[in-house]
Amino acid sequence: MAKGTLWILGMPLHSEWTSLPPLTVDRLAGCDVYIGESRKIALRFLSRVPDAKTKPLFLMDEASRPEERQWRAALREASSKGGTVALFSDTGMPLLYDPGREVLWAAQELGMSIRCESGPTSWGTSTALTGWDPPFLVVGFPPREKPDRERFWNSLRQSRWHCVLMERPYRFLSFLDECAAVFGATREAFLAWELDAPTQRLLWGSLEKLARTARGFEKTKGEFVLVLKGSAPSTPRENFS
Repeated sequence: MAKGTLWILGMPLHSEWTSLPPLTVDRLAGCDVYIGESRKIALRFLSRVPDAKTKPLFLMDEASRPEERQWRAALREASSKGGTVALFSDTGMPLLYDPGREVLWAAQELGMSIRCESGPTSWGTSTALTGWDPPFLVVGFPPREKPDRERFWNSLRQSRWHCVLMERPYRFLSFLDECAAVFGATREAFLAWELDAPTQRLLWGSLEKLARTARGFEKTKGEFVLVLKGSAPSTPRENFS
């Protein structure tokens, strides 16, 4: 009985400036169905893949029309025929803070084989760049609604661990100000701005300093990760050499 394969493919952190690795292009070329995030970026990636235009593409972002999100039927058909499906997002790895979890769950229910070509994640890269010892609490995007957002901040205010936060690009400056108001202007933090792009900036310092520096950026709308330093004392790393 045919089961098919779902390939989960990591993408560059900044698609505009970074080419797809040859292995990823080959993997995409060997798939029968594509499930991407947004039309513009998905088509940009697939333009580098031979014969990609002849294969169905489904999109997972909220802006997509309903008929473009009927990936479940395509997944069932691929499973019944032993086909291969590629899942990829606009940047980094799908599934956690990029669309795709539903695709993974559906593929598992169908008994499909799950394979992966791993790639970078903005939050994983950012935790490494802090230079701080773990653990890190990866909490991602705050809720949009005010009551939920307040509960979210209250749950983190006394965290002993470093907190990894993300927000939508258009809220970059207001988000830094909000964090300073919640956690205090002197709270130490790390900012990873536009990773893998020519405009990349890596900054360490207080939230007040980061906000002041960010206002001098040439542009103030872009992808970013903010890591707040926790209150727990650092534990010296063991030397295994």
